[in-house]
Amino acid sequence: MRVRGTKACGSFSCDKDGAFELLVHMEADPMVASYTEFNFETVVSPDKAAILDEVAAFYLNHKAGLFVVSAQSPNVRRDRGFRRVWGEVDHGLAQRGIWLLDTTPEKLRQEPKWTRARELARCARASIDHRDEERVLDYLSHVQQASLRACARLCTDSPDSLDALYKLISSGAVFLGSEDDILPSGSVTLHPPTPAYDHTAIGWLQAHTGALVSRTMASPYC
Repeated sequence: MRVRGTKACGSFSCDKDGAFELLVHMEADPMVASYTEFNFETVVSPDKAAILDEVAAFYLNHKAGLFVVSAQSPNVRRDRGFRRVWGEVDHGLAQRGIWLLDTTPEKLRQEPKWTRARELARCARASIDHRDEERVLDYLSHVQQASLRACARLCTDSPDSLDALYKLISSGAVFLGSEDDILPSGSVTLHPPTPAYDHTAIGWLQAHTGALVSRTMASPYC
């Protein structure tokens, strides 16, 4: 089955372990501008790239920067040859100012982030009337922060008021006051979370402790 997201450049197969989880999180993240499937042959030779065939990876254009994010199944054999090629990929991307981030499907399904991401990704294709969007943005510009319930009440011309508000969140028009709280009692604001412009802004790549669950490689420009 091929999947096409609202922020995607093209459609993608979810055959590789971890691809679906990455797609869900990228669709749900309001800081994501666009993404596309990453071709390792753009960094290393085809024979070396073949060693990474089972790795699900995407090129991510995020407000925090440019990234290649990957999810590696426990079944992927990370032998010496794999690690050597992976290091070459990291080095090649770093020379272009791109971070290489690595996690696992299991970590991407950690709660409560996974439930939040699925709900926001589902609503990324929801319909919202432009009058509802204008009312929500105008209201938040006056009160700065309000509950999801209060903002949803303003979406009177859309098929589903809460889905419409979730669409505004996933698109980056408004932001959750608390990253993991999408309950009606949660809050929304016009301002993005902080930090917003470094790799720690990708909250779904962080563990509950706040530490990155991914293997991060700093570019020479960071």
